[in-house]
Amino acid sequence: MPLPKTNMALDVPKVIAGSSLWRRLDEHAELQVALSNLRGVASRIAAKISAVIPWLTEHSVDAHMDRLWAVADEVFTTKEIARFSPGEAFVLGCSFYVHDLGYALAVTEKGRNELRKHGAFKSTLERLLVVDGMSPEKADQLALQLVSHLVHAKNAEPLVTEALPGLNGRYLLESPDLRNKWSRYIGQVSGSHHWSLADVDKKLGFGGA
Repeated sequence: MPLPKTNMALDVPKVIAGSSLWRRLDEHAELQVALSNLRGVASRIAAKISAVIPWLTEHSVDAHMDRLWAVADEVFTTKEIARFSPGEAFVLGCSFYVHDLGYALAVTEKGRNELRKHGAFKSTLERLLVVDGMSPEKADQLALQLVSHLVHAKNAEPLVTEALPGLNGRYLLESPDLRNKWSRYIGQVSGSHHWSLADVDKKLGFGGA
């Protein structure tokens, strides 16, 4: 039996439910539910990121990520939105919430240990200790923050394809089927905001004949 439409049942704000991109998913309840759930996880992660990296500009779900649905309505024409397949709309909608979650590595101890292995962390930490004379604790914290900013776009793909670090095997996309089908594309689109236009065209451009 097909699942019912979900615009009225899902707890998504008007800026999402009223967007043309979201309406491309009206006949695909599974995708809407998965996107809504991903948004909920992203909201909790974003709140933790703000606590750990207080100098980061506003990247909360309500003030930043949700607003990208309205931006999409301004960027794409009605005809262009109509040409989106449900899968393409799903991938773009998910990327609104994944693109800055690379900062989440700085939230858990496991993630921070991964950042400490990065070459940029070691050089930054040494400069802060030797040149700036910071205490080891403060230098470590600032180096983690700076390196998380440097690598956050590159971390978008593993965050959506692999289990979230330090969260007991939790995934942004809980459905294995959806994760296997779409996570790599979501990760690539999410990470592309730090690519050159040439790389965007090469990796995500039209691949047909």
